[in-house]
Amino acid sequence: MLCSAPAEHDWMESMGSRNGGRFPKVSYGLGNHSSMGRYLMMSAVDRRRAVTGIVVAATAFMLPRGGAANTGEEAEFARAILTKVYDLFLNQNYSDEEVEQRLIVLFDETFDVPTVSRFALGRYWRSASLEEREEYQRIFSTYFIKNYWRRGVDRSEAAKDTWDIVSVRALDDVDSFVICRVVRPTAPPKELVLRTRLIEGRLRLIDAVMDGISVLSAVRDDFTSAIRVNGGKVESLIALMRARIEASE
Repeated sequence: MLCSAPAEHDWMESMGSRNGGRFPKVSYGLGNHSSMGRYLMMSAVDRRRAVTGIVVAATAFMLPRGGAANTGEEAEFARAILTKVYDLFLNQNYSDEEVEQRLIVLFDETFDVPTVSRFALGRYWRSASLEEREEYQRIFSTYFIKNYWRRGVDRSEAAKDTWDIVSVRALDDVDSFVICRVVRPTAPPKELVLRTRLIEGRLRLIDAVMDGISVLSAVRDDFTSAIRVNGGKVESLIALMRARIEASE
């Protein structure tokens, strides 16, 4: 069954949280905004490395130790998710494969998958058939975790990192930024921003941003580039996603 999503005419408005179709339009308050320009100038390999680095940051720097106390539903939502991920990484009873499968489940539970997967397909969503949309959304979470997080996560190194939630900034009635500071023993601190959205009374993640680069925008660039070089066919992306999933098993 195809996951539900906004109607065609209001899709970009919904994804951009009523920002007129650009996502994300608001400032994330991170570093230099030329970061996205640098990303767009990277080679395909370097782009994948950049996305991998963001995903690693968003899923590996997880447990607050000595951080300032924060209140609010969004902060607690983010704290609960990140603590679950950290606990998975530290649990020596789990193999990397078991951690991966549990991360896929957690991704489905915490991200608004219908929204982020549709955004990641860009303008090609409109040209995709019903069957292509169903298959694409069915494998999206598995592909995302298998293709990105596993490339660069060192579970033992992640255990050395600390983080705290610095603040929560409401964008409107439904969207907020949860701003985290990540501290690594051998590198300068970084800011990680998690974007949350209130959907039908429940909070969901819709993006993660490190050094001004949005994970979702970066993945969309990868996806649309893959489709474009294969004649604009969505089926070519789906075939690539399937092949990479199979290769990682």
